[in-house]
Amino acid sequence: MVKSSGSVPPFLKKCYDMVQDCNTDSVICWSHDGVSFVISDITQFSVTLLPTYFKHNNFSSFIRQLNIYGFRKIDTDSWEFANENFVRGQKHLLKNIHRRKHPHSADQQKALPQQDNCDEPSQEAPNHGLWKEVENLKLDKNSLTQELVKLRQHQESAESKLLLLSDRLQGMEKHQQQMLSFLVMVVQSPGFMVQLLHPKENNWRLAESWNRLDQDKQDDKPVASDGMIIKYKPPVVKTKARSSSISWFRDQQNLSFLL
Repeated sequence: MVKSSGSVPPFLKKCYDMVQDCNTDSVICWSHDGVSFVISDITQFSVTLLPTYFKHNNFSSFIRQLNIYGFRKIDTDSWEFANENFVRGQKHLLKNIHRRKHPHSADQQKALPQQDNCDEPSQEAPNHGLWKEVENLKLDKNSLTQELVKLRQHQESAESKLLLLSDRLQGMEKHQQQMLSFLVMVVQSPGFMVQLLHPKENNWRLAESWNRLDQDKQDDKPVASDGMIIKYKPPVVKTKARSSSISWFRDQQNLSFLL
């Protein structure tokens, strides 16, 4: 055990407090087994947590510090780091983590993959924001495509309704034209309207008039009796009645025409 192990570097203290804080679990948190920690949102981590705890927002510099203190990246698909003395609920183990100053050649060879891992975040970190923006653009594209499909459906529905209204309008125009033609016919022939409205009444009046004329004609004929020859005498008084009947029939026709 090294005597100076009792002093924990400020970087390790701040890093442990940052991971331990439950309010930042959406950005950085412990893994399920508590032997490593995961940075789930690099952008938010660089913008909010790094300036709060370390007074800078350089994600690459933070990764280099982790490598200097012996942390290793254990998952290539996520930003997950581990150190055997960086464990959840065991803060006292931080004193066993030491900063590497003069590693041996063997350590340098082992450190090459770690250095590659260190360089990898430094190259990927600046591009992370671009990838995230690309993902946002894809989401926006999908939402715009869905909106476009909805607009096309509304357009087709509106076009079908427009065709239906156009057919109805043509029908109304046709009916209006028929009404105008009918009104012109009524104006030009007033008797047509009377015949249209009172066809039965006119027929009844004409039939009654003809029946009266027939009855007058029958009254004018002499009545034959058995075995007697009657000399024909032209009627004198009936002629006046017949002429009055004809005049009455004409008056009825004129009256019906005026109606």
